[in-house]
Amino acid sequence: SDKEYVLKQDIVVPENFAVDKVNCTIIGEGHKFIFGKGASFGRLNGKLSDLTIESLGDAIFKTVGENAVIDNVTVNVNADITVSEESAFVALENYGTIENVTLNVKGKLKAVAKDSAGTGELNFGGIVLQNNVYNSKIAGTIKNCQLNYSQFSLVGETGANAVFGGVAGINNAYLQECKVKGEINSDTFDIAGICAVNNGLLTKNTNEADLSQTSADTEWNPIVC
Repeated sequence: SDKEYVLKQDIVVPENFAVDKVNCTIIGEGHKFIFGKGASFGRLNGKLSDLTIESLGDAIFKTVGENAVIDNVTVNVNADITVSEESAFVALENYGTIENVTLNVKGKLKAVAKDSAGTGELNFGGIVLQNNVYNSKIAGTIKNCQLNYSQFSLVGETGANAVFGGVAGINNAYLQECKVKGEINSDTFDIAGICAVNNGLLTKNTNEADLSQTSADTEWNPIVC
């Protein structure tokens, strides 16, 4: 519903639990959502605030809608996942406002080719896969977010042609005043500190993370930026 709910305790979201939409406002009051493997909240049309989310690396939302807000939320990711589809740790698409989010990531993300031909490119993002424009007046905004990568590694098959953006995989809208810190190590997996592809506006973002890439594949062309 469109109502406001306040958490009075931590809530465990079971493995593979899924809903289509979250329309309400959820105020965490410092409590947690603890996501099981494969759990998803679908499309966010409401608001999340004052909340901590514990995740195993799957995207929490498929879409953050044009009127949705994620504010003052901490997301702790302990990843050990192998994927053949593009993804991110918070949302696949953002048309709303993601602000004052702290993302703490450790673990490993492995990208494997979608098919034996190994065609195409797999993009990944820290907070979102794609930050998008909704219409001429509304565009997705990611602002004042802090991203901390610790003991985090990326491993890619050559055919996956994988690339990771510290904040976003692809930015088509507004990405502002975000800071990336820590260390990201990759094997046959390209890295960008802020975003892998920018078609929008980047303002006052800072990458302080150490980025490094190696590959044993002599035909792989490493890109770190």
